[in-house]
Amino acid sequence: MTFTIPSLGNQVWEFVSEAPIHIDIAPFLTLIKVEFGDLNLLANSYKKVRNFDHGIAPEDYTVVRVIDIEEKYHFLILNNEGTFNLKEDN
Repeated sequence: MTFTIPSLGNQVWEFVSEAPIHIDIAPFLTLIKVEFGDLNLLANSYKKVRNFDHGIAPEDYTVVRVIDIEEKYHFLILNNEGTFNLKEDN
């Protein structure tokens, strides 16, 4: 899976992952911050209403939390590490 996200300052970031488990990202957003971590980046209420039992240990999940200009959270949950790189800087 590959997708791009525009950010402030006319930059475009590209995210690539071979093994996404859960994608919760709005189709249109402007990025201000990205955080990488584990399931602890997710609120308990978020985890309770979604199934993250995919046969892997909790510490083997990678969570990418994207924060947009409206300060809303968007998430990618992976069972591997992805890459997040600057694609364009206009």
